[in-house]
Amino acid sequence: MKTTAFSLLALAAMALSAALPEPLANAVPYDYAPTCPVNECNPDPRYNKCDITTSCIRTQPNSQLHCACRDGYKSKYDAGNTSKHYRTKFAGQESRVFVAPGVKCDTLCNEWWAGVGACKEVQVVEQCS
Repeated sequence: MKTTAFSLLALAAMALSAALPEPLANAVPYDYAPTCPVNECNPDPRYNKCDITTSCIRTQPNSQLHCACRDGYKSKYDAGNTSKHYRTKFAGQESRVFVAPGVKCDTLCNEWWAGVGACKEVQVVEQCS
């Protein structure tokens, strides 16, 4: 009798877990193939891993999601370290530095006041543009 009850409970648990939706963190929320080698962010606040000093924004034309620094800021990492931060040629966002999820944007760029010319020391990653 105990074996039958355990089997029924196991079957019920399996059926319930199959009926539950897959967590958004594991789902690909958009219909595109990412081309940027840097980790993308998730705009859902429950799964967004961008640091508090950044925002998760969508860039065009590839519709990729990136953690974006405020204008004039970058991360503390070496300017050529594109695994941590990079720039894109996304129109209107040329002055912004994008970072991998969890990376802080707490360092002023060399020419933080220069508008579109700000943060030129950080390398552009073409495939993220």
